[in-house]
Amino acid sequence: LELVPDSDGYFDYILPTMNKRIKFRMLTGKDENRLAKSLTTNKKLTSNKPGVQIINKIMTERYLLQIMEVEGKTDKLLIQKLIECMPMRDSTAFREYVKLAEPNIDTKCDVECKHCGHTFEEQINLDYRLFYPSLK
Repeated sequence: LELVPDSDGYFDYILPTMNKRIKFRMLTGKDENRLAKSLTTNKKLTSNKPGVQIINKIMTERYLLQIMEVEGKTDKLLIQKLIECMPMRDSTAFREYVKLAEPNIDTKCDVECKHCGHTFEEQINLDYRLFYPSLK
């Protein structure tokens, strides 16, 4: 992890445009399932609306689950208003910052060429072929 949460499991971030301090948490499996279900439901209910509206709704739901405080206040209506007014720049920057807090696996390794001895960095592909090499 590049970021360490506080004792409540929250991370601090200051939105660059709005200049608001927020505290957020990582989504749980239950949260992810809820968002996936919401996406499916919204697609069915809004088949006549553009996809951008569905994505905006899902992002708002995601942020409501993730953002726990704004400027030290935990009122969900206040948080929702902030989310609805959040400029694209803040939303993009926040999503990039969240990636720093997400657990990740470093799949890079140094490989040495057996012919010339040159060493280079290579990415290990973690897909089904790693565990089942006979399947193609």
